Amino acid sequence: MKRILCWIIVFAWSGYVTGEETASWDLANNTVTYSTESTFGRNTPTSVALSQFNSLSVAAQEGGGDFILSKVVLTLDGSINAVLTYENTTASSQDVTVQSVGGGSWFTYAPLNITSATENYAISHDFGTVASGASVVVGDPDPIQASGSGAVSSGDITTDLAGFLGDGSIQTTVTFGSMFWDWGAEGSKNETLVRSAEMSVTYDYDAVPEPTGVSLFLIGAAALLLRRRSGCANTDMRNDGAKG
Repeated sequence: MKRILCWIIVFAWSGYVTGEETASWDLANNTVTYSTESTFGRNTPTSVALSQFNSLSVAAQEGGGDFILSKVVLTLDGSINAVLTYENTTASSQDVTVQSVGGGSWFTYAPLNITSATENYAISHDFGTVASGASVVVGDPDPIQASGSGAVSSGDITTDLAGFLGDGSIQTTVTFGSMFWDWGAEGSKNETLVRSAEMSVTYDYDAVPEPTGVSLFLIGAAALLLRRRSGCANTDMRNDGAKG
């Protein structure tokens, strides 16, 4: 699935920005994926809303018919971007390297008690030798980026599908863990981080089969038989009345 990522540079202690939800339909495989992307503060659990499965929306895409939900998969794909600044305030040159320590992201979905595996991040950079009084910046205008260990998924959710049905939304919680830095040099250091994640839910659905020609014939035959029996019963009742 193609993802369009839009990074917004904010300070690490900032709040979060929530993007618009998008829907990606795969009619050949009977799936729809609702996705939204947000930026997050440090170690701050944040609720993310995703659309429920709506059979009317599916029918509109499929050109009619009835459809039922068969499988649900929740997925989180996170990244961390950083702009790192170093100023040598010492009297001698410094060999500067920086590496992140800790960090990661995960999601929870309380109704089914799902907690994903954790995406871990490791950003590092070698500034090289920085002369006394000099300053250097890495990641501006293009932040250095860590994309973790790849998307983490809930797997197939095959129970309690009713909780995903409707025309409203489900609420999942996304959390980015704390991250700090080992600079390996004296001087003045600063980092600006963006913690961003795409949260998505994929619904697999099946078409409800329409009655076949044979089924319609059997239903019609049964109705005709019941009608004949009812007619025979009424005739017998009239004959009995005439004899009396």
